[in-house]
This record gives sequence, C-alpha cells and structure tokens, in this order.
Amino acid sequence: MAVADLLPEEILMRPEPASPALHDPVHDAAVISGTWTVLGDRASPMAGRLDHGRVAEWGDGQGPAMTHTGNARLLTPLPTADVWMRQHGPALA
Repeated sequence: MAVADLLPEEILMRPEPASPALHDPVHDAAVISGTWTVLGDRASPMAGRLDHGRVAEWGDGQGPAMTHTGNARLLTPLPTADVWMRQHGPALA
C-alpha cells in the first residue's frame, strides 16, 4: 500500500466492510438495455470478444443470478467497459 507507513496498524489491518447489494429496477433495466446495445453494435470495441449466447442468457434472466439482486449485476461491467473503451480508445489485439 502506498501510504502504509502513514496509517495506524489498526486501520491497515481492519477487515473490509461488506458492500450491500442494492436493487434498483431502473438501473437494472438500463444495464440490460446497454448490454443489448453493446451486443448488437458491430462497431463496439467489445464486438467479437463476448460470448453472445452466455451474455444473452444473463440478459434474459436465464443464466445464474446473484442471490436476490438479479443478473444485471453480472452484466454491469459490459456497457461500462464499452463506454470506457470508446472514450479512451485502447488498442486491442
């Protein structure tokens, strides 16, 4: 850790608090919609890098879910990564 020498030991060694699973149907719908957009866009930096069948299963709610929060939590990184890659233009091999 970059600042380990500046922090007390009890801070450095404390357990990480659990993050609550939040459920917002509006957010979940936006994530699902964004995922379908990424899957359907051949110009997406994600094109050709995703297992479309598996992602579609999750988007349809047929794949494995994370307890009560639904599959949107599994899909959140996809539209987020697509936006980031479009903005920052990483060179992908």
